[in-house]
Amino acid sequence: MAKTKGYAAQVANGKIEPWEFERREVGATDISIDIEFAGICHSDIHQVKEEWGEAIFPMVPGHEIVGTVVAVGSDVKKFKVGDIAGVGCFVDSCGTCEYCLGGNDHWCLDNSAYTYNGMERDGVTPTYGGYSKPTTPCTYLRILIALVLRHFCVLASQLSHLFVTGMPALVKK
Repeated sequence: MAKTKGYAAQVANGKIEPWEFERREVGATDISIDIEFAGICHSDIHQVKEEWGEAIFPMVPGHEIVGTVVAVGSDVKKFKVGDIAGVGCFVDSCGTCEYCLGGNDHWCLDNSAYTYNGMERDGVTPTYGGYSKPTTPCTYLRILIALVLRHFCVLASQLSHLFVTGMPALVKK
């Protein structure tokens, strides 16, 4: 596990304050990015206030993330350390159901993993968002089949323009 510093709400309606936590290690199909920017979205506020249903706390919000790839899993072929990548609402999906195979993995029938306020596909490991440093793991499969406008991971160097609305990461190295 990798020690990480970030900003989290410990309880519903709680203040978002500094918090240290651990992220899982990078898996074979993952990339890990050094978060440079994390946007603030209205959904982050609704989630922290628990206005959209029961939430998982502590919660590190942030799903509009852009950063530099710092590690790649052994099965990753289209990314290398130093590439720019972005993360949206999800960090993983099954990759095998009809929706995933059709490029609509945001409708995954088998447990998509949200970027935060969710669980990894193992059903045990909580996901923590982009209000953090130094890195976040993101499954490579999602990057291969997703589009930026759908709020997923993308290799930014494949785009002619990347517009990021956000703010510098809250925690610097």
